[in-house]
Amino acid sequence: MANPAMAKMLGYDSPEDAIRTISDIGQMVWLDPEERIRFVQRLKEQGTIRGCECPFRRKDGKTIWVSLNSRSVPGPDGEIAYVEVFAADITDRRRAEEALEKSRRLLAETESVGKMGGWEIDLDTMELTWTTEVYVIHEVDTTYKPTVEKGIQFYAPASKTVIQRLVQRAIEQGEPFDAELEIITAKGNLRTVHAIGRADLEHRRIYGFFQDMTSINKNEREMSRLRSELAHLTRVLTMNEISSSLAHEINQPLEPS
Repeated sequence: MANPAMAKMLGYDSPEDAIRTISDIGQMVWLDPEERIRFVQRLKEQGTIRGCECPFRRKDGKTIWVSLNSRSVPGPDGEIAYVEVFAADITDRRRAEEALEKSRRLLAETESVGKMGGWEIDLDTMELTWTTEVYVIHEVDTTYKPTVEKGIQFYAPASKTVIQRLVQRAIEQGEPFDAELEIITAKGNLRTVHAIGRADLEHRRIYGFFQDMTSINKNEREMSRLRSELAHLTRVLTMNEISSSLAHEINQPLEPS
């Protein structure tokens, strides 16, 4: 038996059309027949199942996601007489969740590649929120609970007063900041970071980016050193060529005019 809503959800014109067409629920409706077997077994053991999310196959072959609430109804002999299943189409929600998860994975990957994370301060609660890469930069586990005060304590002594002043100005005046400072990670490593902050006092937020510049600065210093060495080598080679040319001219005897 099926009501009109269930028939429509599965792409049939009417309950009669669904009942007449569907000869094997496990093979024709459930995308994974083995999942239905497990579902039925659980129902036998538990009597009720709530919020079971699984993919169903429509009449047109398209996949939808449903949330199932089910209960078995015993007969006079105690055996299951029939089963009631209430299904809700949650396809849009699942797609939104999948898109959100895809965005999160993309954000995590791009953060990791760029060694850049995001952060936010709730000015009403002073709660500090970090994205995954900020935990990585500070070398702490994601179970670590950051606060504004603890975040400031990571900065090296010379940088600590600077970031305190910048954050205070952002809170009081909404002044943005952009600074390259030093932190000492939880494992004691000194790192150069690029801290960018923007204030949204209307919504009582300060948010920004936090990038590990240690490797970038190291590479830039190495490139600068190589450029200096190349410039020096070029000057040496040029002088050698000039010296050789002069020596050649000096060694040539003057011909009488």
